[in-house]
Amino acid sequence: MKFKKPKNLSKNLSKNLLWAFLAFLLISALLSFFSMPSEKSEPITLSQVAQQVNEDKVKEIVVEGNDLTIILKEADKKEKTRKENEASLTESLKNYGVDSEKLRNVSITIKEPSGAMFWLGTLLPFLLPFVFIGILIWFMLRQAQRGSMQAFSFIKTKAKMAGSGEKVT
Repeated sequence: MKFKKPKNLSKNLSKNLLWAFLAFLLISALLSFFSMPSEKSEPITLSQVAQQVNEDKVKEIVVEGNDLTIILKEADKKEKTRKENEASLTESLKNYGVDSEKLRNVSITIKEPSGAMFWLGTLLPFLLPFVFIGILIWFMLRQAQRGSMQAFSFIKTKAKMAGSGEKVT
């Protein structure tokens, strides 16, 4: 009967940690890739938006929650700003003194957040700790299983007589 030679535990542990670190890097790279904005836009204030609407420089305003993307008429330049939580965009612009006639010339598009991003933002902070704990338990169980197999590795040792070089029959 042949027994497997036990592997070096520190080598396996470092290999598993390396794989976990690489998986973490891959996941973080994917998340940062998908969360990066595709186009750079200049941040401005809401009062500057009101001034641009009054000067008839704004082509379109895209509303996503409280985030506003302003597309100007000159070379489709994009700018970003935020509006107040409680107030609507038209109400906020009228409070800044925007003329109603000028506001009618601006195309206002309202985009709803996607359902996947809502659920991801809601569930991910709750589920992520459980996933990490599950991975930790899985690694610990794998190490314990390897350790139990090595418990009987004493059979491989060759017994030697301690003391004098006498032969025992």
